[in-house]
Formats: sequence, structure tokens, C-alpha cells
Amino acid sequence: MSAYLQTVEEKVRARFGDAVAASTFRGELTLVVPRDQLLDVARMLRDELGFDFLADLTAVDYWPEGQPRFH
Repeated sequence: MSAYLQTVEEKVRARFGDAVAASTFRGELTLVVPRDQLLDVARMLRDELGFDFLADLTAVDYWPEGQPRFH
């Protein structure tokens, strides 16, 4: 992972703590963010760290059995 992405991870985790899980694979940083903090993390990435493109956003749909339906 690049030094820049390592700094990004450190800054996000400093603000949001263990609620945000981070992992790297082949030099790519992945952040797993609780849905109730998604907007706050996205705004921080945009406003403070200069990110301007969301590459991936995923969820799980447990329809028809699961409650809550989306995770």
C-alpha cells in the first residue's frame, strides 16, 4: 500500500475508530463503513482528503427472509 493510502487509513480510523474496518489487497485500500457513518466518512474523504470519485458501494439483500432486509 502506498504511503498516501496508509495516511488516509490512519486519518479515517483516527476519527471513526474501530467502527471502520480497513484492509488492503494488491495495494488497494478497502474501508468497510457502518451504514450510519457512511455519509460522514464519505464527506471526510471528499472534503478533507481530496477524493472525488466513489468506485464501489456494495450491500447484501436478505429478501425475502431477512430483517433488516439490507446489510
